[in-house]
Amino acid sequence: MLVLRPQGRGNWAPTRIVIDGARIGPMTFRAGQLLPLGGIVFRIVMVLP
Repeated sequence: MLVLRPQGRGNWAPTRIVIDGARIGPMTFRAGQLLPLGGIVFRIVMVLP
């Protein structure tokens, strides 16, 4: 599970993304990494198992 917040100013509620599936290859994420989704750049604030 990834916990994301939009990059920039503001007190935005966190967005949680769960990546699940047997066919998904290994993916590496780390806190602080930027992740563009739907035209908005999110910052990963927490990576949970």
